[in-house]
Amino acid sequence: MGDFLHYKLPNSTPVYKTGKFLSLAALESYDGFLVTDFTKSRLFGFEESDCEASFHFSKEVINETSKEEYFEVGNQMLSLIQNRSLEKVINSRIKKIDLEVDLSDLFNKLASENPDAFVYLISSDLFGTWIGASPETLLEFDENEYKIVSLAGTKKSNDFSDWGEKEVVEQEIVTSYIQNELDSLKVDFIEKSDVVEKIAGPVKHLQTTFSFKSHKSIHEIIHKIHPTPAVSGMPKDVAVTKIIELEKHSRSLYSGVIGDLNKHVFVNLRCMQIFEGYGLLYLGGGYTKDSDVELEWQETENKAKTLLSIIEKM
Repeated sequence: MGDFLHYKLPNSTPVYKTGKFLSLAALESYDGFLVTDFTKSRLFGFEESDCEASFHFSKEVINETSKEEYFEVGNQMLSLIQNRSLEKVINSRIKKIDLEVDLSDLFNKLASENPDAFVYLISSDLFGTWIGASPETLLEFDENEYKIVSLAGTKKSNDFSDWGEKEVVEQEIVTSYIQNELDSLKVDFIEKSDVVEKIAGPVKHLQTTFSFKSHKSIHEIIHKIHPTPAVSGMPKDVAVTKIIELEKHSRSLYSGVIGDLNKHVFVNLRCMQIFEGYGLLYLGGGYTKDSDVELEWQETENKAKTLLSIIEKM
């Protein structure tokens, strides 16, 4: 049986495809719809064909993150920040929910409720079945003109108070990283927007958009930029190492790259892996020196509502 690829670019109509996901040996050899894991060690491309497709559900046993486990890792990460090994790091968790819904219907409702997001439903025996609604552009492009966003800092979408210093600093770290990486790539004509609010369903974030021109390949820019500190931390290499060492789970496709290499690719956020009868939500938040682990836990609960608010109405 074939695989599913359903997706909707921001403010566009959904695309429905069947075919087969394939493992890729290298990112540079491919030009199409891409899915990767967090570290880009697993790469998948899609080959479209007119075939009968079915959902593929993984048999892997993956445990939910308990609050105690989350707090243990969170406090370890805060210690690394306090001793200045890290400036920022993302702590993620897995939330398990019962799930008995029509998945195609869920995709269509998620797409309708999140017009500004990248919404997708993918299924393959290579990685199981995943759905998500990501607010974060990694790279948007047209010929040699590119856009990339710095998206970080979170609060409820109905919170109209001033942004706190913790959230402002968190987003500034990502913005500074992207600026430095673009400078090192020697791209042309960098234009940086003012910081604006980005509504993402039940939450909102701070966003800065970079526009630039470059003759570098899309593959080279992705390798250079991803994972940004919005999903890893700073210094990036140290943060990635500590995430892999401390988190009790594999991030799998969460916070990887997903999208069309000919148009627009995203960071895979607000996502869920679907199993028979249940789903696993992958949720994360950025820690800085001003973080409180309890508040970070609550932030992940708020982010979960992107999917849960739709599921609970079905």
